[in-house]
Amino acid sequence: KKTAYEIKECDWSSDVCSSDLTISSNGSDLQYYNIADGKFYRIDKNGNLSALSDEIFHSVENVTWSPNKNKAILEYPDGANTVYDFSTDKQVTLPSHWKDFDFSPSGDQIVMKSMGLDPNNRWLAIVNDDGTKSRAIESLGEKDATVYPSWSPNNQTIAMYTEGVSFDRQEVFFVGLNNENFKSTIIEGRGFQPKWQPSGEKLLYSEIGRASCSERV
Repeated sequence: KKTAYEIKECDWSSDVCSSDLTISSNGSDLQYYNIADGKFYRIDKNGNLSALSDEIFHSVENVTWSPNKNKAILEYPDGANTVYDFSTDKQVTLPSHWKDFDFSPSGDQIVMKSMGLDPNNRWLAIVNDDGTKSRAIESLGEKDATVYPSWSPNNQTIAMYTEGVSFDRQEVFFVGLNNENFKSTIIEGRGFQPKWQPSGEKLLYSEIGRASCSERV
């Protein structure tokens, strides 16, 4: 029996093939999706395993966990999206033209991209976690590839977008809920992938430079 600290993603040599590992709300256990049987589990540091739900979720492609880890957005290869609440065993279906989800710090709202067929009908938007009261924030047009939904832990911003400054430099802009004018920043390299520090005061990001890949705070 493997402990939580010995499990590796897609360890085919064991009975656990894990995906979308995350730390549980208690700060020590791990939660994950088991690709082999389609179920979600929690495992403690001693290797004790328990199912988060009796439900089976076949072929989940991507999992976005809420901050308290009680809910998750499940994305499937056919475009289906659901929000599943493991504390109540209830689920809500989200439209298939929504993508790139992230939860608010409280977990009761979601930021996402609403991708209409017409570029004029593509939006960065927010919605309640039950799928109600969607609100368009910014038009995406044909630039969704450089827009990154990421709700900051301090609740100040809900996304970022980048614009090229030169071949290996880009400017990062921060998007708030109410047209705030946040200061932008210049970063080196391409291939921006952001991750907020838990306090929201710093941003970790990866970049691809001319000859290397680095991470900076």
